[in-house]
Amino acid sequence: FQFKAITDMELGFTQLTGVDYAGYTPQEEGFLDQKLGSSFHFSFSVVQMRLLLNRSRTLSLGLGLQYTLDNIRFADSGITLDNVGRRLMPVVLDEPADKSKVVTSLLGIPVRLIYEPVRHFRISAVAYSDFMLGADAIYKKPKEKHSLSGFRTYQFGVGVSVSYYGLGFYTRYGITPLFKAVLAPIAMLFRLESYVYYKSVTRKPNSHETNIADNDPQSCLLYTSDAADEAR
Repeated sequence: FQFKAITDMELGFTQLTGVDYAGYTPQEEGFLDQKLGSSFHFSFSVVQMRLLLNRSRTLSLGLGLQYTLDNIRFADSGITLDNVGRRLMPVVLDEPADKSKVVTSLLGIPVRLIYEPVRHFRISAVAYSDFMLGADAIYKKPKEKHSLSGFRTYQFGVGVSVSYYGLGFYTRYGITPLFKAVLAPIAMLFRLESYVYYKSVTRKPNSHETNIADNDPQSCLLYTSDAADEAR
């Protein structure tokens, strides 16, 4: 086993796909249209355990705990979202805001299959089980914030990444709809990101550990990062 903390950081953009406004009036449709360049995604592994699957150490399985922050910024800055009854609805602001968006935070358990055919080159396939921590509507005129309901508590997604020397690209797709049925439009979340993983620092054995057999190596892996918290 190998143990890592603060690693596998993702920075990128989010896009809602397959949006279906069934049950909404034609005048209400389109309120989830996004300003894509400002709809960003940030995620990192809080902790990760890695199990080597072969003797050449080219194939491994990772299980961890991951925090994710997604911003969905609206193309129309003159609206925000709120719950009317239990249903998620657009609400027209008195005047357009500087920005209007929804921010979601999730805590997930990613399972990663990692293949490293050559040194410094990595291909990963990931299955995510994410749990919603909270969802807020935010608009700035000045800054106003309120909580939203209607989001699914559990979300399942898959992803794949390719990286070299710790830097690469990553795509992640939410198979589970973002919102609960009937309470909001049907929509899946797609993420396109740059990807960073951190290499290990291996502790050298001291004099009391020199009797460890070569066919049973043990190491202590330390990972550090100064990754920023939520960007405004």
